[in-house]
Amino acid sequence: MIKIAIFNGTQNINTSELINSIEKLDMQPILIVNSEEFDFAEFDAYFFLHDFEDKDILKTIKFESTKGKPVIGIKYGAKVLIDNNFISEIKDKVVVEERPEANALLPDETHDSINIVNISINRNSFNVCIDEEEMLVMHMPNASTRFYFKENKTKRLLKENDQIIFMYCDEDGFAEEEIAGIINKKGNVLALMPLLKPIDIEDETDTVRLLLDSIKIHIEELNDKD
Repeated sequence: MIKIAIFNGTQNINTSELINSIEKLDMQPILIVNSEEFDFAEFDAYFFLHDFEDKDILKTIKFESTKGKPVIGIKYGAKVLIDNNFISEIKDKVVVEERPEANALLPDETHDSINIVNISINRNSFNVCIDEEEMLVMHMPNASTRFYFKENKTKRLLKENDQIIFMYCDEDGFAEEEIAGIINKKGNVLALMPLLKPIDIEDETDTVRLLLDSIKIHIEELNDKD
């Protein structure tokens, strides 16, 4: 069975819905409490949901990512991936931080959920089941935490490399330049701002279901090659 390591960090974030969703899709989520108990090379994918500072484990997971294994960092978990050079093109060029004025970028009454759109042209670990330009709904309780670019040329480079997978949007195309998800060149590491909170995991069109199904298919294809 596919094993997914979930790092919850130092903050008590409710992960039960994500864990239940992974289980319903016939994968085995393992919430990491005591990291000394595990050989992290044995996992098939890795989720970072908040801060994480163990450099040895990060080094192991970074090496595993070179084999194509999916790694996803959400919100401050995205910061972990950026700061530890999982996405080399944006290290020291993009920061993840909270700026209250960023809430003004959102339409009224969207602080609990937000629309994003898949703009990636190429197939990667996270969009196997998602059509190009398909609009998705994700959970966004605090829109003031965002990716902030130190230089505009970094954003241009990511677009040229097809490394921007998700952008915020609505039916009128709001926040056209606001990036929700960034991937590495290989397409198996994702830094994501919105939270993975399913609305109905039994619904095959649920955003979290589509992401998890994509990850599962990618892992199965990787394992078939071994």
